[in-house]
Amino acid sequence: MRSISDELSIIGEPPSDIDLVVHVLNGLGPSFKEIAAAIRARDNLISFEDLHDKLIEYENYLNREEMRAVSPPITAHATHRTGQYHTKQYHNNRPSPPNRAPKKTHRPWIQRLLSAM
Repeated sequence: MRSISDELSIIGEPPSDIDLVVHVLNGLGPSFKEIAAAIRARDNLISFEDLHDKLIEYENYLNREEMRAVSPPITAHATHRTGQYHTKQYHNNRPSPPNRAPKKTHRPWIQRLLSAM
């Protein structure tokens, strides 16, 4: 719309602000109905430049609201453990469960040593 207005101004036939504002307000889609109603309800005429700025601001607002509706909120779940410190036992470079008994060995002296602990 602004480019049409500029082109008409160049050839010496600039449209009035009221013509531009009415034309733009009539061409707005349903997502802009709230701001269009607010602008129509004004006591004084808004300039085309101010209308342009307001519509850009409102479009940015709608985009932010859409992003909020689409993006899930970022949350964090904290946990707290007390007195639950387990030491890891390693065998063949793999951790074994904390309550697992040591493997039986074919060397009897190692088995006696382990059972004495």
